Amino acid sequence: MKLKNICIMGTLRSGKTLVSRALNIHPYISVQVEPYFFFFKICRNIFYRDILKDDIDPESPISSGFANFSGYTNLFNEKFNNLQFKDSDIKELIKKTTWQQEYEDCKRAPLIVPMLHSLRPGSAKEVLNKLMKILAVSYQKENLQYIGISEGWCDEFIAPLTTDLHYKCIHIIRDPRAIIASRNYGLNINEKYGGKYPILFLIRHWRKSVSYSILNKNNPNYLSIRYEDIVENPKYWFDLICKHLDVYFDENILRPDKYINGCNNFWKQNTSFKVESGFSTSAINRWESVLSKEDVSLIEYLCKPEMHYYKYINKFEDCNISNIASYKENSNDIVDWLKQYNIYITEDEIKKEIMRLQLLDLPVDYVSDSTKKSYFYDDCVYDSLLGLNNNNIQEHL
Repeated sequence: MKLKNICIMGTLRSGKTLVSRALNIHPYISVQVEPYFFFFKICRNIFYRDILKDDIDPESPISSGFANFSGYTNLFNEKFNNLQFKDSDIKELIKKTTWQQEYEDCKRAPLIVPMLHSLRPGSAKEVLNKLMKILAVSYQKENLQYIGISEGWCDEFIAPLTTDLHYKCIHIIRDPRAIIASRNYGLNINEKYGGKYPILFLIRHWRKSVSYSILNKNNPNYLSIRYEDIVENPKYWFDLICKHLDVYFDENILRPDKYINGCNNFWKQNTSFKVESGFSTSAINRWESVLSKEDVSLIEYLCKPEMHYYKYINKFEDCNISNIASYKENSNDIVDWLKQYNIYITEDEIKKEIMRLQLLDLPVDYVSDSTKKSYFYDDCVYDSLLGLNNNNIQEHL
């Protein structure tokens, strides 16, 4: 039987690792956490180098895509199959992937490292197919039907993977306040991660994740689920996931005590706070006791349409532009590798954010298609968010 592929996507701290470990216990499924992030990042670099003919710092973070040039999303989808890995790209991929797996050890998929030397130059599709074969050999099961990966920051790859390569995608969305609380205010943030991520960087990546969920909502290979819904009713949602994959529901999926990590040992859940492991609802609203009012107001103001789309309720209804202008962020608290990219709240970035929100309040005829695609990735995202920049939460799921 030819193996089928799964990708589990979402921002950092969205709960995709929990979903991955749960599915990995199924006898037909093998899913590993973030084994191939650098494949996707190097694809980004090749796209800029060979398609856009544009210089890019290869070490720079994957962009949120906000206020990018009109048509970027469509062009990326169109050109994915034209991306070619040169010998130098393969060497970089092997080097970076080896480092990532060894650095994180059992949290990721270290068993793939001995086979990475077999990679050869070729198209992005050919290289990824080889990577998935390596994963299947490294994490074999007797009755394996699906081999899968869980990756963060890579939402723009959902369409190429599900359409061109026929992957099944499970996309996890979580309350942005909970994500930012977990990433920037959890246990030992400075000791463990070297500092915080810029809040605007996290906000825009969360909006990107929601936007790509809208872009793919009619894709038969795509399924989006809120993290909060999963932990509140795991049986229902994992049953739905299994139906999406056309496999039977296995009760062990609901047994976190049986989950294993990338070394095939017992998995210890990565949590930023002292909360119950597994499908615990105790972390859902923990952000309320962790984030300041200034943090919450900023997040809610800049994410309001997308939060309403996914039925997240604002805590403060008096948020306005002053929440952006008055927000203070200490650059000294930011993790070192991100400092050089100046992803902060500046006057220019405030102008972009004001423009984005104003576009949703203007008559539709006043907004050009190119503007929609620049600020909302695609006109269908703009259309879906219209009317949600207020207090009325509409059904959409």
